[in-house]
Amino acid sequence: MKPNIMYLVLLTIAIFLCSCGHKSTKKVAPTETDTTYVAVEEEEAPGLSHFSDTLSDGKYHQIILEAIANGDKQTFAKIVSYPLNRPYPLPDIETEGQMVRYFDTLFDKQFRQQVAKLDSNSWDNVGWRGSMILDGEIWDTDPVICINYSSPLEQRYAEYLRKKDMSRLHPSLRGNWEPYYGCQLDGSACPGFEYSFARVDVSTDQEPDKEPSFRVAVFKKGTMASDVPDVVLLGKRVIEGSMQLETLYFESDKQAVIIVMEDVEDGKTYFTIYNDKKKDETRKHVPCKKCLQPFQ
Repeated sequence: MKPNIMYLVLLTIAIFLCSCGHKSTKKVAPTETDTTYVAVEEEEAPGLSHFSDTLSDGKYHQIILEAIANGDKQTFAKIVSYPLNRPYPLPDIETEGQMVRYFDTLFDKQFRQQVAKLDSNSWDNVGWRGSMILDGEIWDTDPVICINYSSPLEQRYAEYLRKKDMSRLHPSLRGNWEPYYGCQLDGSACPGFEYSFARVDVSTDQEPDKEPSFRVAVFKKGTMASDVPDVVLLGKRVIEGSMQLETLYFESDKQAVIIVMEDVEDGKTYFTIYNDKKKDETRKHVPCKKCLQPFQ
């Protein structure tokens, strides 16, 4: 084979191999002017940081502060335990890669400047609950880091998702409501369980300083959010104990739905439906996982 032909063959093979190894995506992290962001799915597996196992609390807390203040996305992504929960309808952050891209959405410049003024002595120990800074904007519950702070950019994204969520509902469910929670229902361990997902909405019509009203809509398998739900009930939220455990109760004359937002034993959310409140055998107690629209 002539040299120039050999060169072309090798060049073609090299280009092919490079193109196979490249993973492209059209989704990028938002800027300060964006209103939406969608976390990109990663092939990497969620992991749990072991920083807190090898460092003193003071050193560990200082690393958290410096990573946020300096915009050190990679270090912060390694500290976080996944998934990092975000309030519905925001998607949870599942991987380090997503955290790196979401960092600027989560922490705006003004908040990072606040954190830059703190040091490891700024953390307040709140007993068994863990430690917090800035009145609970960030918690270290060892080993989980909880972020209660929500930047203006993230709030705009959440509002965009809320409007998008409500616009997809059946007209009978629209009105003075906004999404509070949505869960996929895993009834695989319950023979005859016929529901695929449930959504909880909160009234926007409540009076100031009063507990808001809640509504649950439960959908059968094979239906979508734009369909008429099989069950619609009004109810209330109850927050109990020092752990502030949240339970949602809904009922009518013949049906009842209970959603335990965080089980004490495993921290998971559970959905229970009674088709006849007088008979325990009609109870369907299934785990549910936070999900986003469209529910399909």
